[in-house]
Amino acid sequence: MDLPESVSRNLRSRDRWDSFSTHRRRVSDWVNRLGTESGAVDSEMRLAVLGAGNLNDVDLHPLLQRFHQITLLDWDRNAVVAGVERQAKVHEDLWPSDRIEIPPAIDLSTHSSELQSLEPFQVIASVGLLSQMIERELAQLAGLGVNDPVVISERLHHVRTRHFEIIDRMLSPEGTALLTTEFVSSDTLPGLAQVPEEQLAPVLRDAMLAGNFFSGMQPASVLDSARQVFQAGHRRIEPGTPWLWDFGPRTYAVVPYFILPPRRSISPRH
Repeated sequence: MDLPESVSRNLRSRDRWDSFSTHRRRVSDWVNRLGTESGAVDSEMRLAVLGAGNLNDVDLHPLLQRFHQITLLDWDRNAVVAGVERQAKVHEDLWPSDRIEIPPAIDLSTHSSELQSLEPFQVIASVGLLSQMIERELAQLAGLGVNDPVVISERLHHVRTRHFEIIDRMLSPEGTALLTTEFVSSDTLPGLAQVPEEQLAPVLRDAMLAGNFFSGMQPASVLDSARQVFQAGHRRIEPGTPWLWDFGPRTYAVVPYFILPPRRSISPRH
């Protein structure tokens, strides 16, 4: 994803703060919980949000009660600043603040020197970023006329492993991460918005068996790419309970993943 594409995406979702409310609470609650259970002292608690965008996905005020420093990373820095300023209209002490860091626009798809220069984080939240990078890769392949399923599969695997490598390098040794991904939308699964969340998992299993999901985002492929990166055993990954995300014009089924130290686990709570 490049800057013009990121700006366009952020402009489309800029005014959807209200419709994101349930999704935002899920993401923020999980991030807060990862911080609470990290065991790090408050003065060391650093959170990075990858793909922060308009900040419709995270509620900064409660997160600042847990994290000493929050770093917001995106290709589109202007959208991030605007998102922080909007949340500061409700919580006036939020911004400006030396506890919120908004670096210059940064390429989150490569092992850039800017990313490598950052101090390790205790918690990372990658909010829909992998889905966006997979979507971009598929569009590029289509533009090149590539339709060989083996080549496409290999390229998507490379995108996933690169993202996990970046998270791995950014995390402290005992750090944890939340990764949210979009699995399917109501565009191809009508009635998704009306599915009770306790019935969502079997509905998504049926959709997967029918081949109705976003390319490259099936859990087996995501887990396989992550486990290749974490094969040394220093981290592990496990999927969480899916939830629904009201995006406005459509509803997404979100599948979360947790990257954890080898002896940590996440019990289903949401």
